[in-house]
Amino acid sequence: MNSRLAIAGIFTACGLASCALAGWGLKFEVRRNSSDPWTSSVNARAVPGKIIQFRFGGYFDVDSPPAIVTPDGTGTARAMNRFTGSNQATGFAADDVFQNVQRTIPSGNPALVQILGATIGTGAINSFGSQLFLSSVPLEPYKEVYIGEVKLGSDTTPRTITIKNKTYGTGNTKGLTFYNSASPVNNQSAGPLSNDRVDLEAMINVLEDPCPPDLNIDDYVDDADFVLFAGAYGLLSCADPAMPAGCPSDLNSDDVVDDMDFQVFAIAYDALVCP
Repeated sequence: MNSRLAIAGIFTACGLASCALAGWGLKFEVRRNSSDPWTSSVNARAVPGKIIQFRFGGYFDVDSPPAIVTPDGTGTARAMNRFTGSNQATGFAADDVFQNVQRTIPSGNPALVQILGATIGTGAINSFGSQLFLSSVPLEPYKEVYIGEVKLGSDTTPRTITIKNKTYGTGNTKGLTFYNSASPVNNQSAGPLSNDRVDLEAMINVLEDPCPPDLNIDDYVDDADFVLFAGAYGLLSCADPAMPAGCPSDLNSDDVVDDMDFQVFAIAYDALVCP
């Protein structure tokens, strides 16, 4: 089903008050660095080499878990068993890339994290990640399948990158299966009986760079940036062959790194955190 329409329907039913998200599906999240919490949307600076972390997994609403039918009977979802399919980014510029994608669910095929342009995984049955419980199955409403990074390329044009599903299952193989609460001994699993799948997509809003003095692109202007600035200040001319490409320390764009640039840098250094 269309995830945006489904989410819109949920908000219509709940009004402005918060309510539990009914359903199940795929969940994508992003963050600017490892000290930030995972969220559905982040702003990122349009600078070459900027890295945004993302993760992907399967979820179900713990207050309204989907029905799972297996030979042991009909029960409700306890934990995710397997994902089969591929995911994608829309809104990539020409040299934006996925990188460092690593499976975090216990089992899986290399095809699951195969990168081809803006796609992760394939449409084949071997593009899967799974987990197996040999004893009791815990209540696990979210299971991370893999993590990775989006690295922005040389295009500094503002844009929105959306990370979402591309292919879900293949043939008779379901895209998501869950363990069944009615099968505590055999730990059987199957796809949900209901069709109220809601995929929670993640967005990266690439914005014009508000923090040029952050020379190492870590969202702070600190001693590490001062070392880079001092090196460029010692060279002075942006035309010097030893100057870093693009002369990023020339903060007022006059082709030299001098006291005028230091004044700009000092203000940002005092503020520490980029806007």
